[in-house]
Amino acid sequence: MKIENEKKILAQKRIDEKNATINNFVNEVELIHSQSVQNKYANDDFDKNFRALLPEKITGIDFISLYGDTIDLNSQINPQTEYLVQISTQHPVEENARVNKFMKLLQDFSLDQDFEKLNAMGGLMKMSHQSYSACGLGTKRTDEIVTMASKYLDEGIFGAKITGGGSGGVVCLLTSGDDGREAALEIRTRMEKRYKTTLRFFG
Repeated sequence: MKIENEKKILAQKRIDEKNATINNFVNEVELIHSQSVQNKYANDDFDKNFRALLPEKITGIDFISLYGDTIDLNSQINPQTEYLVQISTQHPVEENARVNKFMKLLQDFSLDQDFEKLNAMGGLMKMSHQSYSACGLGTKRTDEIVTMASKYLDEGIFGAKITGGGSGGVVCLLTSGDDGREAALEIRTRMEKRYKTTLRFFG
């Protein structure tokens, strides 16, 4: 009986230590957010201060045994699923930095065909899409559209990424001029013919 109690105490101590680690991580993030630090809280800070606090991945059953069920009413933990914790935390951290860089490029953008900035924005969109996909999100067809769009750089398409909620389903293309619009329409036509379906075009 004494041994069983000691095991329970030890197990609870480990849980408390893990919870304290997570709480410290959350408090640090909230502090940074409250101070409105944007570009400073980038990947270097994540690597230096927070990555080691997170497991690379965790199974649903391990998470439930350590922390109980999720407090998110719109989500459900699958005991058999292996969740990518580090990369899924890293994505919004890096995405915040990418969005701020993208916004700065837009603010400095000139309407007289600023191809250097268009290429830079397109590169950020590509990194965003790759990071999102690394989290296990997205779909094969949206990946196919992004890959296809990358072949049209000389025809006015400078970038592409998945967008929208709930694992997306919409691809945003960064185009320039009539050539870019025509290239985007050509991608839609190719996809419709390949999969015998109708795709909506916004723009």
